[in-house]
Amino acid sequence: MTVELDTYDWTTCEYGQYRIEKTRWNMYRSIDKEGNALVIGMTEEAVHTMTPVHMFANSPGYDGSYDSVTYDNTKHVDL
Repeated sequence: MTVELDTYDWTTCEYGQYRIEKTRWNMYRSIDKEGNALVIGMTEEAVHTMTPVHMFANSPGYDGSYDSVTYDNTKHVDL
């Protein structure tokens, strides 16, 4: 019989729990309790900031508040 010990430091937010791990490319990613990768970023702080937003945007009660587009591709330079 094999017993797996959960030795990770879990962060709890309103939308669930996640942990942060460093990747082999020296980036950081968050993973939820089910093992799903959530967010990847250059710094641990950035991943901690965006993971709750990602979890909220994928929750059943999501209200669409992060659905607006802020990129404008209509600006260009004519040569």
